[in-house]
Amino acid sequence: RRTGPRSPWLEPLLDRLVDAGAFAKARTIWASVSRLPAGGHGLIYDPQFEREDAPPPFNWALTSSTVGLAERQRGGGLHVIAYGHESGVLAEQLLLLPAGEYRLETRLAAAAERAAALEWTISCEGSRTPIASIALDAAAGHGWQFAIPSGCAAQRLALVGRAGDFPRQAELTIQRVTLSRGGGRG
Repeated sequence: RRTGPRSPWLEPLLDRLVDAGAFAKARTIWASVSRLPAGGHGLIYDPQFEREDAPPPFNWALTSSTVGLAERQRGGGLHVIAYGHESGVLAEQLLLLPAGEYRLETRLAAAAERAAALEWTISCEGSRTPIASIALDAAAGHGWQFAIPSGCAAQRLALVGRAGDFPRQAELTIQRVTLSRGGGRG
């Protein structure tokens, strides 16, 4: 039997555990199979988009679809193209954040035209309605403060491409995403 982060049984097992609400158990198995130290991966895994060694859902799930394309760049960074014709998720990761205040900062490789066509959203797992969202250009410029409510055991952090009235392509590179506890600058 093959064991490791590319094992064919791992993704279905993790999906079933997440669907059943066994988030901590899924995260423990994910970390063990991916050979990661327990609890040693911070609030967000792979903030520089350079590690493909662990699978989703606790690492980035990247999309290539009619919405657009999100792909890791060699040496780090996330290259994103949103086509602008339809809305949808381009990158997402499952988080296990305790209730409280958080701050997310995004560093772009350069000022990006049409970065407002992309947004960060955070939702309680299983809910289609985000707890909070912010346009990527605002998050990159000032950071984003949001609160996780009690009773929200797991969350989906997603980078979403938004369709506009007049579709235009947006292309940019995110160098790093930093997530910290507390609402102040950190």
